[in-house]
Amino acid sequence: MPKNRGKMNKEYRTTDFYLTAFLLAKDYQLKQTENHLGKLTFTINSDKDLEASIKDFYAGNALVNPLEYQNQLRNLKSLIYAIKKS
Repeated sequence: MPKNRGKMNKEYRTTDFYLTAFLLAKDYQLKQTENHLGKLTFTINSDKDLEASIKDFYAGNALVNPLEYQNQLRNLKSLIYAIKKS
């Protein structure tokens, strides 16, 4: 999937750490991270395929490069650590 998914300005928000890492591994872009009372919300740029990707993830049918998923988990953990430290 290409990194730039068109000119849609829709966003998807979630607090699910593992879903966020999966979406990042599928080349979706993290637009924003918000910390509200210690609970992080991730905002992802959306497109027409996002809903199907989310359904596949929760159904256990999602396919993604495992090394890329692992890298995104590490990147998100670093981001969370930096946010909570500040």
